[in-house]
Amino acid sequence: MENANHQMKMPMNYVDMSATEMEFDGGWSWKKFFVGVAIAGAVLCVGGAAVGLIGGAMLSTTLAAGGGIAMAAGLVLGLGGSAGIIATSETSK
Repeated sequence: MENANHQMKMPMNYVDMSATEMEFDGGWSWKKFFVGVAIAGAVLCVGGAAVGLIGGAMLSTTLAAGGGIAMAAGLVLGLGGSAGIIATSETSK
């Protein structure tokens, strides 16, 4: 039987499947998710620092405060993503 969307040929019974095919979990990876969160946090942190520096140079307290908030949010996201990466790598061993 062939899946028209994915061009995947299904075995007739489980005996025809290898151990790797039986262990397939659908492709969701928490590690990839947390890597994405960590990268987004790093980008937000660097962007917030840049906005804060620009705001400080312009002596605009509103802009500098916004940069500080973005930087703090980036740090939280980055740390959360890093903790998730560590947690998933420890449980996958």
